[in-house]
Order: sequence, then structure tokens, then C-alpha cells
Amino acid sequence: MLLEFTVENFLSYKGKNTLSMIATKGKDKKDIQIIEVKGIEILKNAAIYGANASGKTAIIEAAVFMKEFIINSSKQTQEGENIFYYPFKLNTESIKKPSLFEIIFELNDVVYRYGFEVNSENVVSEWLFGRYTSRESLLFLRKDDNGKVEVKIGAKFKEGNRVSEFVRKNALMLSVCAQFNGEISSSILNWFSNFNMIMTGDKNGEKISWDILENLDGKYDEEQKMLIKLIQKSDFGIKEISVRESQGPDFKKFKESLNPKQKKNLENMISGQLKALENSESYKINLKNINIKTEHAIFDSEGNHVENMTFELLEESQGTKRVFELLGPIIYTLKNNGVLFIDEIQNNIHTKLLVELIKTLMCNKADSRAQFIFTTHDVNFLNYGLFRRDQYWFVEKNKYGESELTSLVDFDEHVRKDANIYKDYLRGRYGAIPYTKLGDSYGEC
Repeated sequence: MLLEFTVENFLSYKGKNTLSMIATKGKDKKDIQIIEVKGIEILKNAAIYGANASGKTAIIEAAVFMKEFIINSSKQTQEGENIFYYPFKLNTESIKKPSLFEIIFELNDVVYRYGFEVNSENVVSEWLFGRYTSRESLLFLRKDDNGKVEVKIGAKFKEGNRVSEFVRKNALMLSVCAQFNGEISSSILNWFSNFNMIMTGDKNGEKISWDILENLDGKYDEEQKMLIKLIQKSDFGIKEISVRESQGPDFKKFKESLNPKQKKNLENMISGQLKALENSESYKINLKNINIKTEHAIFDSEGNHVENMTFELLEESQGTKRVFELLGPIIYTLKNNGVLFIDEIQNNIHTKLLVELIKTLMCNKADSRAQFIFTTHDVNFLNYGLFRRDQYWFVEKNKYGESELTSLVDFDEHVRKDANIYKDYLRGRYGAIPYTKLGDSYGEC
């Protein structure tokens, strides 16, 4: 389970900002929102609020960067190639400094703390600690001091001894150890395969829903039933849903057909995220085209159901398609006790339906370790009292363009326990709301 995620000097985050899933004191909703691991009470869900361009999405993009660099750095980047590096650019000092990423998570009854610093040319530092007892143990520590790489290996990380000399300056040691089938490093990379994100506009969620509906080898029987049941309960009028496949273009073969110059030009056009996803194992992205069919009831003039009409998913409403693309990853995460970040979860979804969707996440098995973290600006959700105070986070940009992530509990000494979070948020008590001057152009209405 995820305990903390920290980012510094990446996109709009100049200073160090930490999203914590460690619960504060209190018994509120403890039975459905908290699970205890290694004596630590961990939250299952979190909601991040903020104005447009405040940095909500950037915190998820930081998680995307960290995951994809971990999974792909040892096998994708070659000696001398630059790392896609996105420091905070509105400061003369930060633009020269490395970006930092650190994550604390629990795996197999061990609490790991792993992180690294990178710039455009190399991994500046990298570290891994494990808490097997009440104290942390060093697994490895790597530093690049002006081109001279120093690595310190802990007693419990013997797999690092045989590979440290093979680690390139632009690759992560953790990833290289996993390539050599290191026991600890491989288990950590496997954990990251269930550490996933749905970004606005991508199609990953749709592909997972498609996988579940296709139900290869019968391995998704329960998940398929759950997906169809949830679609039917969402009041879209859908009676049945099915999938058909057709093979799409083979991108790898296309690349192989290019000459070196054409290939280089193509690679330069592909963003860092897309380049990383090309070989990503997360969500098992494939090249098959999705062809989803839905069925709606047809009635006669007297209101009798006479037959069903088949539609393409493309003919369904934006809300239907949005729920469909969310359900697959949600079910996948529940099945694998994973972590799922969802950007702008409210897009094209009515508040009432969104609340029911969140309740679905909350009401999974009491011992489930699945975690869901979403960004939103649907303030109506605050009115339903579904979350604890320590599950609400706010992102605001200061006058220097820096995003700052703050938990609601940080306001506790100034806010009554029975305060109306919805009203206080709209009044600006927690920040993270837009202050515009749009009306100045046309006068008051």
C-alpha cells in the first residue's frame, strides 16, 4: 500500500510536496476508510481539489514519470541519451537543479522508502531503505559526484553487489537489479505494475475495460460480471454489453521499416510519456482496436419490450463512455490491491452518479488494500460527507507560480470539527479556488 508520495522541482512543484495516505488520529469512518498495516493506519482514498492550472494534474504526472522511469530506464535509454526532465522553470535556480521523487509503500510486510533525483543527463542520486523492524535498514545508496558514481550496498541487498558496476549514469540501479532478477528489486517493480494512473484524454482505462469484457481464458469472470452490473446500475439504459476485436497497426514493425534518420525524427516527435508507454507492461496495452457493442431495449406504442437495439460505444453519451473507461481500471485495482490515480474524475459525470461511484470504491472488502486517489473540482462532492478530514487535499499556486499541496488537517487548529467543508472551501478558507477578473471586461451583470 502507498503511504507517502513526494515530489520536488517537477513541473509546477518547486518545493518539496508530500501526499500522505497515513491516517491521523480519529475513529471517523475507520471501518471503511482505513486499513492497518505494520501498526500504521493507512487511508484507502484521497481527493485532491484545486483551481484550473493549480497543479492537481501535475502531482499525477509526477507519479507517471516516476513509474515509467523505474520500469523503462534500464531497457529504453541508451548510453548518452538524455532523460526527459521537467524542472520548475519559473525560477533561475530550480531550472538548474535535479527533480526529486520519493515513495514510501508497504510490500510483503516490509515498508520501503525509495527515491531518486534526476536531471537531463543522469541519475544524480538514488536510495532504497527497508523497514523490517522498528528501524529502517539501508538497502542501497547511490550518488553521482561530478561523474564519479559511488554505491553503498546494505547487508540485506546482496543482489546489488553483482550489478552496481553495470549501471549506466542515465539508468536506475533498481531497474538494472530487476533485469538481473534480483529478488527485492523484482518484487518492487512488480508492485509498480499495480501503481497506475488515468490521465485526462488517454485511452488506457478503455483498454482495461475492453480486456475484462473480452475475458481471455476466463480469468476475468467475476470482474466481467461486476463491470456489466455496474454499467447497468448506472441508469444509462444499457441492457447488455459485449466486445469484438480487430487488429490495429503494428507500430514496432512500422519503426523497423524506417531508415535511421526517419526513426530519429519519429522518436523526437514522441513525448517522454508516450515513448515510455510504448514498451510499458502496465495494463498490458495492446494494438487491438476496441469495438464495444451495447444493447438498449425497444418498446412498442403500449410500452411493451419487444426487442433490443445494438449500438456502438461511440454512439453512447460522453458520460457513459467516461464511466466505462473508469470501471475497468477500478475493477483491476480492486482485484490486484493496487493504487490508482484518476485525473479529473468528475469529467462528464453527474455529481449524484459520481457519489455512487465513490461509494463503490469505499464499500469494497474491509481487508482490501486497494487505494484510489483522484483530482476533482466538483465541490458538490464535499457536501456528502463520504471522506474523513485527512482525506481531503488542496492545491494552490502562490504568486511565484509554485504549486503547494496542503491537507485539510493542516487547517484543523483554525477550523471547528463540525465546520461545513463545502461552504468553507467556496469561501476560500482553504485556498485552492480560482480568483478571476473575467467580469471586469464586461462590467457587472
